[in-house]
Amino acid sequence: MENYQLSGKEATALMINLLCSKLFLLAPGYFIDNAGSGALLTVIFVYAVAFAFFGIYSSKTKRDILSLIPSNFFKGLFGALSVLLLVFSGAGTFSQLVHYIKIMAMPKSPIAFLVIPFAAAMVLCAYAGLKSVGKVHGFFVPILFSVLLVLVLLSVQSFEFTNLFPIFGKGFRAVFGEGFFLLSSLFELLVLLYLPSLTSASFRKIGFSALSVSLFFFVLLIGAYLLIDGKTQNLPIFSVIRASALSRTDSLFLLLYALSGMLYLSAVLYFCAYIFGKTFGLATFKPLILPFALILISFSEITFLNPEEQIFLRYTSYFLWILPFLIPLIITWIKPKNKKFGRNGKRDEA
Repeated sequence: MENYQLSGKEATALMINLLCSKLFLLAPGYFIDNAGSGALLTVIFVYAVAFAFFGIYSSKTKRDILSLIPSNFFKGLFGALSVLLLVFSGAGTFSQLVHYIKIMAMPKSPIAFLVIPFAAAMVLCAYAGLKSVGKVHGFFVPILFSVLLVLVLLSVQSFEFTNLFPIFGKGFRAVFGEGFFLLSSLFELLVLLYLPSLTSASFRKIGFSALSVSLFFFVLLIGAYLLIDGKTQNLPIFSVIRASALSRTDSLFLLLYALSGMLYLSAVLYFCAYIFGKTFGLATFKPLILPFALILISFSEITFLNPEEQIFLRYTSYFLWILPFLIPLIITWIKPKNKKFGRNGKRDEA
């Protein structure tokens, strides 16, 4: 295992991109499909649940999730499920990334012209280790989302505020009932539960900072899309950026989209190998990066047939939230109550 520790800035940037990168894809469409003009209320409700979860979890422990599971069997089961779902999530993102870049930039080129360079970049960044993943996120994520913020603000002249009404959109049940299951769109919060052993910074501060920034961009981008268009389509944020006061924003969106996607994929690939190695007690996990990359790319072929459907989230949203939200809370509640006593006679805290 690696000795490098992520700084607070690097860990926060990594979590921000993991949570927000789906905004470039179809996440805005899911919220609007579900609640109509009430999508912003759904976003706020979903994040309120996420904040409550993390507040409870981080108040009970400062350790990573695997160290809280006493049974090797359940530790292996939780770790294996984490890896499997991260692979499927990465496969869906990889599929959409190359699909839409091909449509926008290389419509007549074979898909392999995009798959090979993106796969190579993903593997190289992950194989370079945690330091590489952390430094790249710490440098690019603030720039990426600052540029995105400017582009959205430049589209203000196209806002139509009547699109925000009625406030509850398709109704109370759609906003808060069915909207609860959109908690699955924050599935990547699972990675945060493995970070305590990879950073010396405050775990609680990293989590709340990442959630706060991602909430801001979810509200900003979904709100902007509602104000400009409000009709679900492929790459909703593309229509927001095209409405900005600047010309030729298509290529700029393509750059932001590709960069966010690549950062996401490199992080997912790294954590697939890391979690697998930590779960099963391997001395090193880097040799697993290439096999996991091949598995991820192979799984992405499944969704190439219809990337607009984003099968992973659309058909798993009703139970996907259980792994990163419900199960960790159960683990913290049922962990042994008796604390071990250290040499100084004080109890060792979780």
